[in-house]
Amino acid sequence: MASKTPRSDLQEIARALGALHPAGDVIEMRVPKTEREGTVSGYFDNQAELAKQLAARNGDASVYTTMNPVVPSLLARCANRIKPRARTTTSDKDILRRRFILGDCDPVRPADISSTDAEHALGLECARTIRFELSEEGLPQPILADSGNGAHLLWLVDLPNDDASTELVKAFLKAVAARFNDAAVKVDETVYNAARIIKAYGTVACKGDSTSTRPHRLSRLLDVPNVLLPVPRALLEEIAAAAPKPTTGRNTGARTGAFNLESFLARNLQAREPVVHEGGRMWVLESCPFNAEHVAPDAAVFERADGSFAFKCFHNSCAGKHWADVRALYDGPRRDRPAAPAFPPPEGEDAPPREQAARSGAGRPEPPKVLTYCELKGVKTPMQRVLFDGYPLAAHGATLLFGQSKAGKTVLAVQQALAVARGKHLFDYYTLNQPGTGAVLIVEQDDPGGAAGIRDLVEHSGAGPPDMPFFLVPKLPFGFGLALLDWLEKQITARKLVMVVLDSYTALRGPRPPGMDIVKAEQFELAQLDELGKRLECCIVIIHHDSTGKAARGLEWCQGAAGTFAMSMATEGQIHVARFADLDIKAPERLVRARARHAADTHLVLRFREKTEDYEFVLESSAAALYPLMKQIKAEFGKEAFGIKELSQATGASRATAFRQIDRLLSAGVIQKPGRGEYVFAGGI
Repeated sequence: MASKTPRSDLQEIARALGALHPAGDVIEMRVPKTEREGTVSGYFDNQAELAKQLAARNGDASVYTTMNPVVPSLLARCANRIKPRARTTTSDKDILRRRFILGDCDPVRPADISSTDAEHALGLECARTIRFELSEEGLPQPILADSGNGAHLLWLVDLPNDDASTELVKAFLKAVAARFNDAAVKVDETVYNAARIIKAYGTVACKGDSTSTRPHRLSRLLDVPNVLLPVPRALLEEIAAAAPKPTTGRNTGARTGAFNLESFLARNLQAREPVVHEGGRMWVLESCPFNAEHVAPDAAVFERADGSFAFKCFHNSCAGKHWADVRALYDGPRRDRPAAPAFPPPEGEDAPPREQAARSGAGRPEPPKVLTYCELKGVKTPMQRVLFDGYPLAAHGATLLFGQSKAGKTVLAVQQALAVARGKHLFDYYTLNQPGTGAVLIVEQDDPGGAAGIRDLVEHSGAGPPDMPFFLVPKLPFGFGLALLDWLEKQITARKLVMVVLDSYTALRGPRPPGMDIVKAEQFELAQLDELGKRLECCIVIIHHDSTGKAARGLEWCQGAAGTFAMSMATEGQIHVARFADLDIKAPERLVRARARHAADTHLVLRFREKTEDYEFVLESSAAALYPLMKQIKAEFGKEAFGIKELSQATGASRATAFRQIDRLLSAGVIQKPGRGEYVFAGGI
């Protein structure tokens, strides 16, 4: 059944032309390969006249305009009018500069037909996902448009029209396509040329006949940022660098004689099961091939998304070791390396000399040291330093600071960092275990307006001196991976950082591909940060979200981060921030519980101060979780004695519950027992 075709919208056409083209631009209008007139074309520097000509087509064919500004001399071909059967249209050399990069999210369907409503919706969803994720990585927001069949993203750029820009845009689109393509929607990789034409927004997309299931639709702009900022070339290059490249090094598993990474690892190294990593795969090695003391998870082999291989050991002594060094260690220099078979030779056949040596153990790392009982008794327990006396925040390594949304995690992290940068007590209570100030760095990846928020926290709590060693990165252009670890190492070393705050792990880690072992991936990533902090003697605080799902119920408080306790296993310490369920939602008090290896747990109550936007110390007690009950006892009984029965009546709890509460409060010294069956409040709040 045929469907009625909508009419072009003159007002929307004029709005779109104004959004994409400054006044005075020369723009080509083109209607390719019409049945009666061939290709219709014209050049305009008068946008009002161009809008009229575009609207006049009125859905009889799809209408396009050039995306980038055309050299003014081409206006003489057909000035502010159109002509049929045009023999010459705009070529790449006719473009002044590149102003936009087009991301065309096109639903998969047969050629020359319109999309269904479901396909159309998938195209829009894909574009919104790309816009969100790339904006999270630092790219300025693009224009979002409905092409009529899918969606367009238009990133503003300022690039010369040359071969280098063409290759850059080509690689950028290839990288975006490799990352976001799926079975339903593809990002068009062919729209990289400078003279690219795009749908004239406000006109009708006319592919095939308009039917009830595949109708013709009006194209239009959906979202134009209030301030359209150009994408820096450096960011384009960073994303383009991830574009897949043809390679012969990829492990195909076929009997073609190509290098087989899995076979190499099985012959030469002890590696754990691979996990998905940044679009490729990662094998954690039980020990580094260059130093057996560097044990898991400090060394790993990577197969990147483009099929190339990499090696990384996170110890200074191995900083210069790469994949080529690993390969050479077992297979010899490239120049005299025999072609390795994809599979080991069958039984009875001779293996190449180097493979025989590998199987016999030659070139393998030293075996791990086995301690005798006498040696074991001589092992000393490492005494973990803490930054503040009595507050178990590990001075070296990674600490996980987590809690539910809006619990005040960032406030606590910034207050800890400011105490270090100012050389002051924490909460005016815990003494800083170092003389003078220490440099701190905060990475605010979670909040788009994070710089202003951090500034307010710093200024309201009392501004420090102009040279206070407090540094902030509002947004990183990359997520978790080797790039982040290398960058952190350089920052810690160059700035002599005592503390780094990463806000947050969720914002930095990126999406998880289907089939990934998330527990292993999270444990490995946090273990890398922990190793980096211990090696460089820096405290790395990772802010993360508490789990509110059923799977987290019954876990100890330190195991509730994102529903997995693998994170607590990989870090030196955990700090949990929570509201009190028994207090009003607006109550300023917070329950903070902190733990670090080889240090006593600390449970305390803090109170948020709205004026200074920080926390003040209330109490430290093993019964801090019962703070609401303490307040109730103080208000109900004051200094008067009470018993189990009176407490049960006052709180509405059962006698058994009241007895357990009394027992905990007695052990913590919050209440005292002057006589049999009598208790009095000891103060402390």
